[in-house]
Amino acid sequence: MKKIAIIYGAPRSGVYKKAVETLSQFLLDYTYEYPVCLAYDSEADYSAYRCIYIGTKEDNAYLAASGVEVPQQAEGYGIRVVNDTVIIAGTDDAGVLYGCIDFYNKYIMKYEFPHDNTYYRINFFEKELPDFEYSSAPAVKSRGIWTWGHVIYDYRGFIDNMMKLKMNTLIMWNDFVPINGKEIVDYAHACGVKIIWGFPWCWDTNCAKFDLETVFEFSDEIFEKYEREYAALGGDGIYFQSFTELSQERIGGILIAEAVTEFVNRTSALFYEKYP
Repeated sequence: MKKIAIIYGAPRSGVYKKAVETLSQFLLDYTYEYPVCLAYDSEADYSAYRCIYIGTKEDNAYLAASGVEVPQQAEGYGIRVVNDTVIIAGTDDAGVLYGCIDFYNKYIMKYEFPHDNTYYRINFFEKELPDFEYSSAPAVKSRGIWTWGHVIYDYRGFIDNMMKLKMNTLIMWNDFVPINGKEIVDYAHACGVKIIWGFPWCWDTNCAKFDLETVFEFSDEIFEKYEREYAALGGDGIYFQSFTELSQERIGGILIAEAVTEFVNRTSALFYEKYP
């Protein structure tokens, strides 16, 4: 069995590098050794290897000349297997990553566990690879999960599983900012996952004990909390809740929905002014 080589273009981001790492890990289960990882060189001789070319058509000239179909949509990818050679081309770096993931999901698993009466496990890397062609792009732009205060004990494993499911947004709501928040953001970004920090905008306040006419005084406090605890972490947004989960519609003659709308607009204005 020929040694496998992953021939990549120009890794510009952690997501691209994660694609190479993830594909290498998938292949390890079948070849029992890590593949050779090489930057594409038009003058190089790769005949000694079973090649898997990955990247985008912009950074890997082999892919540009391959004719593989790639959807012109963010996070899209195309996979082609022909003449015992694998081509995985992404529209962007996330597309490269998702193409590597679905090379495993849509191709390796399909032939390893065929759905017919002759079901059995095979290591098809010991033979010539069957021809295959597939392309896809997400129908939903933001695909995520909301933790709602639950502690994530192994954030790397959690985010890795999200990545393999092609989820790209994690809303982390906690009573206190994780002390390793910056590490979580950096790792998530390398997996193509955005981190949205969640915290209350007076949602945890007993509305009956304060005057809705003066609630706007909390806006400065909320903005200061963001700058003090969240701004330096490099997250991708804020998820918040305000004082709407009450049994009554009015307090002190004021319609709560109107007060919340005005409160959120005034608070958001502070953020927009400094972080447009």
